[in-house]
Amino acid sequence: MSPDARFPCGAERRAGDRIEVAWPSRIVAADGRACDATVRNISRGGVLVQLAAAHAVLLLPNTVREAPRLPVTVRLEFPLPAAPGAHAVAIDCGIAYLRRLAADESAMGLTFRRFHDGCEHTLASFLAP
Repeated sequence: MSPDARFPCGAERRAGDRIEVAWPSRIVAADGRACDATVRNISRGGVLVQLAAAHAVLLLPNTVREAPRLPVTVRLEFPLPAAPGAHAVAIDCGIAYLRRLAADESAMGLTFRRFHDGCEHTLASFLAP
């Protein structure tokens, strides 16, 4: 099944084209807990990641947070296959949405907020037409 078929979209909210990928990645919460995920598509403004439903719950602890309406920020890290030997891309992201795909699987939309160590240029070069 194609990633598009598994991740149906409502209204398109992203500016720019999405590039379908399957990159291993890591999501790090503000408290330092990390979980594995897979980047499924990427655009200039954000990514769609697939992760275990149990990890999504750890990243979005809205039911136990003192201020559940404050945005949750996470750090996304992944290597760019087109730039072997380069440092992994690290980006602070906001969690835009969460979708349950199955009992044990979720999809999470992340919006880019802050790039670490000049990786914005590296990613922009990869995404350039």
